[in-house]
Amino acid sequence: KLYEVKDRNLLDDIKTNFPNIKIVIATNHVSFIRDFIEKEFIVDDIVISAEINMMKPNSCFYNYLLDKYKIQASKLQAFCFLFIGEFKI
Repeated sequence: KLYEVKDRNLLDDIKTNFPNIKIVIATNHVSFIRDFIEKEFIVDDIVISAEINMMKPNSCFYNYLLDKYKIQASKLQAFCFLFIGEFKI
């Protein structure tokens, strides 16, 4: 077992309550985490630093996300980010 998942319904609950929200997991983990995430959760996309040769907290990683999802940095306050793990929610 790779990780203990404390709330398997968290992302499903977010999608149910906010159906227009896109859930993207952006991680510095290695590529094999993709299989785990896809098996455990329903997400719109997964961005893995090893697959794009960029790593958080380097600004190139975040600029990649902005470009990929066509988000203007000046309008970023309209988006909600949820950090789980070593970051505050």
